[in-house]
Amino acid sequence: SALAYAPETLRGDPAFVLEAVQCGGQAIRYASEDLRGDYRVMKRVAAINPDLLKYASQELLASRVFVLEVVRNNGLSLQYADEALRDDDEVATAAVRQSGRALRFASPRLRGDA
Repeated sequence: SALAYAPETLRGDPAFVLEAVQCGGQAIRYASEDLRGDYRVMKRVAAINPDLLKYASQELLASRVFVLEVVRNNGLSLQYADEALRDDDEVATAAVRQSGRALRFASPRLRGDA
């Protein structure tokens, strides 16, 4: 991604980074830490390509509010959530309602494997 070679100012510019993400690839991985932890930016990134959530900050992936919102749009996003949230009844249920395949990312306790 060209973003890897962009100046830090551009890697911290939400509009520039989102445009790069729209063009495909994994541009978000080269964005500033601040942007990878930004609720609004990462919500838009998740809408473009949910698999890019793997580049979100750990703090954001541990945010119940954020994870609940993204799994309601794409249940498979549960795979990137913090372990505690994969064991959260409401979060896991929302993910599975959106996509039954999300069940495999829920905690063993919720899957009935425990």
